Amino acid sequence: MPIEWDTVEISGVCDPALSAYVGRRLDGWVTARRLLLDDRLGSTILQHVGHEENVRAIMRHRVHTGGSDGILQGDKPHPRAYGTFPQYLGRYARELGILSLEETVAHLTSRPAARLRLPDRGLVREGYRADLVLFDPETVAAGSPFDHPRTLPTGIPHVLIDGRFVIEDGKRTDVLAGRSVRRTPSGRT
Repeated sequence: MPIEWDTVEISGVCDPALSAYVGRRLDGWVTARRLLLDDRLGSTILQHVGHEENVRAIMRHRVHTGGSDGILQGDKPHPRAYGTFPQYLGRYARELGILSLEETVAHLTSRPAARLRLPDRGLVREGYRADLVLFDPETVAAGSPFDHPRTLPTGIPHVLIDGRFVIEDGKRTDVLAGRSVRRTPSGRT
């Protein structure tokens, strides 16, 4: 499938001398190749493609799970790096009613945990990891547009990872509770 170069926007570069490219659209393979070579393959992009009706249809599928491929690299990362999950809860559940709030939460928690066979995650249950996001269903929203992609979401006052506050009263704590999740032979993480 041919690339539509006008859909490709440079979101970040490693070499500061190439920073003028950030935010620009590519005009073809020669420019892309030159940038990749000059930046030692360190450049990142946004690609402005997709169709909202397809997104909504996929969301409604009974085995769908939510996720993001947003990368926090570059000066201008894709807004979904900060806003995917609040977008599900605010726009698609509350505003558009694509899914109920309960169904949306399942798409973002228990379904991915089950699909990835993580037996101690995805539900609020005794013996499970306390990875919790406390949000206000009336105000939760993605706050990250393309022109300010690192804007934090609204309506999420508390986030706990493994039972420890990483966001408390809307402010980041100094707690670094996250870790890589790996399945063991017993299936425990």
